[in-house]
Amino acid sequence: MRRLPLKEAKSGGRKRLQAIACGLEPSIHMNPVLLKPQSDVGSQVVVQGKVIGQMKASDYAKNKGTLLEAVMQSYHRLGEDADICRGRRGGQCIRGQSSFR
Repeated sequence: MRRLPLKEAKSGGRKRLQAIACGLEPSIHMNPVLLKPQSDVGSQVVVQGKVIGQMKASDYAKNKGTLLEAVMQSYHRLGEDADICRGRRGGQCIRGQSSFR
């Protein structure tokens, strides 16, 4: 997998700030699926720093499986360099791989 320099990638500002506060270099893997609202019914979808397009909520639900693959890739990538790796979904902490389902 090619690493995308963070300056070229789209990432969430909060994740970038959190990484810096922890003394870590920000990574696209810290926010593997980013939804940027574009309208009342759709969002721009950014996967591992790359814009993949616009999706309505119904399209997002249909593509959850594919998006989950990117989340798990990033989770495992971050886990290579960390003793503890926690995930968040919609602002809530999640525990373990089974919570991603």
